[in-house]
Amino acid sequence: MKFFKVCILIISTFTAVSCQNDSTEASSDADDNSALAVPHAGPIGDGEWSDADIKKLKGAKGKTVEAISFSELQSILDKSGDQLIVCNFWATWCKPCVAEMPYFDKLQDEFDDQNVKVLFVSLDRPKLRETKVTTFVRKKQVRSEVMLLDEKNLSQDEWITKVKKSWEGDIPATIFVKSNANINDFYAGAFDNYEELKKKIIPYLK
Repeated sequence: MKFFKVCILIISTFTAVSCQNDSTEASSDADDNSALAVPHAGPIGDGEWSDADIKKLKGAKGKTVEAISFSELQSILDKSGDQLIVCNFWATWCKPCVAEMPYFDKLQDEFDDQNVKVLFVSLDRPKLRETKVTTFVRKKQVRSEVMLLDEKNLSQDEWITKVKKSWEGDIPATIFVKSNANINDFYAGAFDNYEELKKKIIPYLK
């Protein structure tokens, strides 16, 4: 009888520890879905993607996502010259970001011949570049260039303030840069529609 009680005690203890570990792992997985704590953004699940879809998209050739440091991104912006770069900070888990992405793609299509370049910079976790972000942009058929910020030398607060001192890191956020014309304009928040975004860039094209 004593032996039986000891066995029950051991099994109960093991079960409790296992549940605790599962909870910790689940919490860790949830953290991987976000880069910044944005109050107005919620996670976007993969429920609408079948396992077959994800496998196919991962192996598909086409859209790729390059990892880039902030200094490399800054160099691209600083050397924009006569080109207007529309740089949008986003993440796969940010609903407002995803909702406005088609507006930026449409902008790229309409103003490509006027030296406008749309650049999406993902703030997802670097380790998710291939498994999450690349799959996402292929699934959504994103046409504009996509990069993922992989910054090892600067803290999050340091590079954020280099973009805009008053920026607290909420996304979506967009910067409009045209170095030869000294244009460096920051816009916080999502655009409600394509016309609003289009209206924003017209003055920069003159």
